[in-house]
Amino acid sequence: GAPDISGEFADATPIEPGTIQGCVEASDDVDAYVLRVPAEPKAGTIYRVTVTTVEQADYTVEFHGFTADREELPARAYAKEGERGACWVHVAPATTLFLKAKGTLYSSSSGPTPYRIDIEAIPLEDPDEPNETPEQATPLALDAPHKAYFSRMANGPAHEVDTYRLEVPHKGTLRVRIADTPPGMWVTARLYNADREEVEIFAQRNRGAVVKGETPVAPGSYTLRVYEDTYDDISADQGDELPERLRRPYTITVSLQ
Repeated sequence: GAPDISGEFADATPIEPGTIQGCVEASDDVDAYVLRVPAEPKAGTIYRVTVTTVEQADYTVEFHGFTADREELPARAYAKEGERGACWVHVAPATTLFLKAKGTLYSSSSGPTPYRIDIEAIPLEDPDEPNETPEQATPLALDAPHKAYFSRMANGPAHEVDTYRLEVPHKGTLRVRIADTPPGMWVTARLYNADREEVEIFAQRNRGAVVKGETPVAPGSYTLRVYEDTYDDISADQGDELPERLRRPYTITVSLQ
C-alpha cells in the first residue's frame, strides 16, 4: 500500500511536479506535501494541480494549498468517486508551497480511498521582474508599446506593482495608455518626477477598462508605477483554467507630444 504520509507542516513530504499517489484512510486523515519553487523565472511559477480518486471511493479527497507562512490559499480541489478536481496557484520564486490532501466521509462505509495528484509547473516568463521599486524600474521607450504581466504571487507582495523609468527629452504633453488590463481588476498608474514628487494619477473608469490620460511635463527623468488594486487574493483559485491576466499580458504605451 501507499506509505503513511504525515499531515503536519513540519513533517511535510517533499515532492516535485509530476504524479503523486496517496491514500486517505479515514475522514480525518491528512497528507501534507511541500514543493520547493525554483529561483527562476523571477516572475514565479504557476502550479496546476489535479486530484483524482478511484471509482466507488468512500471519501471525498479535499486538496488545499498553503503559503510558506502556512496561510491557506484559495487553491482548493475536491474529488469523489472517480471524479477529478483541479486548482492552480502562482508562487513566488525561491519559496515553498505546502499542499494538503484530506479525506472527508462520503459514503456509509469507511474503506481507504486511494488518490492521485498530478502537478504541472508552468514558468511565467516576464523579463521585467522584479520591478516593484524605483531602483528596479524597467526602462520604457517613448512610442514603443510594451507588454508585461500582472503577476501577483503567493509568498510575494500583497499587491503587484510594475515600475517603469522614462526619459523625457523636451517639454510637452505626456500621454499614457494601458490596454488589455484583466477583467475584474482595478489598475492605477502614478507618475513621479526625478525628486519622486507625484505629478499625475491615471485611473480607469471601471474594472478592466483602458487606463488613459495625459499631463504636461518638463524635460527630465520620470518614474511611472503601475498598480493593481484588487483586494481579493488573486494568487490562486479553483478550476484548471488560468485567469486571463496570466494568459495575456497588458500593453503600456507612453508618448510625448
